[in-house]
Amino acid sequence: MSTRSRTWSLPAITVALTSLAYIVRMTRSSTVDVLQMDYVRTANLKGLPPRTVLFTHVLRNSLLPTITVVAIGIGCSSAASSSPRLSSGTPASGACSCSPFSGATWCSSRRRRC
Repeated sequence: MSTRSRTWSLPAITVALTSLAYIVRMTRSSTVDVLQMDYVRTANLKGLPPRTVLFTHVLRNSLLPTITVVAIGIGCSSAASSSPRLSSGTPASGACSCSPFSGATWCSSRRRRC
């Protein structure tokens, strides 16, 4: 394992586990909401196997908000990782922060003279 991968592994794991905890909580709460819907009850009463009801009706509908938040998080992380120097062509030091959970984007940069 190289030195660079060692220095980035723990922060990456920390960020991933933090995001994973939020995603699991959201998936669980939306699954509980979908389980109480009428079409799930109807599918159970029709005699469909529980596995079919779970994958076809419940997870298919409960993962929509989760996929949305994950996609926003990927977009924010890729936007925050882009360098202000590369995007504007002028030397700058800046910080970008984007939270998919609050919907807020914050960016600031200071231009320096060379």
